[in-house]
Amino acid sequence: MLKDNLFKIHTFEDNQGSAVFGITLNPEAAIYKAHFPGHPITPGVCIVQIVVELLNEYLKENYKLSLAKNIKYLQVISPVDTPNIAVELKKIVIDGDTVSVQAAISNDVTLFTKMSIQCTK
Repeated sequence: MLKDNLFKIHTFEDNQGSAVFGITLNPEAAIYKAHFPGHPITPGVCIVQIVVELLNEYLKENYKLSLAKNIKYLQVISPVDTPNIAVELKKIVIDGDTVSVQAAISNDVTLFTKMSIQCTK
């Protein structure tokens, strides 16, 4: 849904049970024209969806968000100021049709967001 429009994957590292994706945000994506004109920031709901899409990419499955808990938006993510960010997926636990994951979104100096989510098939 957002991959290849709002963001593109440029690196991927598989760490045996965890993964780190390097992504680039597209400042020309339509969502940024409304959120916010002249000073775009990535909406929280889009950050969560990015994590879900990257989890699907990693697991080669099609999960949908079923529970979001403990989401902390620590800094805004600007596609202009910080277009290149890393999304780390860790503590991935698969239980039947449900998967739980902890995610951290950062760059070299800033932790932007961290969350725990659960997805189901």
